[in-house]
Amino acid sequence: MQNLKCQCCFKLLARTDGFNQIEIKCPRCKTLNTFQSTLSALPECPEHQTPGKIHDTKPLTSIQS
Repeated sequence: MQNLKCQCCFKLLARTDGFNQIEIKCPRCKTLNTFQSTLSALPECPEHQTPGKIHDTKPLTSIQS
């Protein structure tokens, strides 16, 4: 059996033997959790997202050859 827990508050949502894809709304924090049998998609949970820079970009003011 596999335990499916909320990705935000970690409440146990379900126990399953197998599935292809499942969506469960957490009754505690109201996050929509999506699970797939091969890859797990993370739900939108702003409290647990880690802020970080993707790219440090600066506008090009002049191009020198």
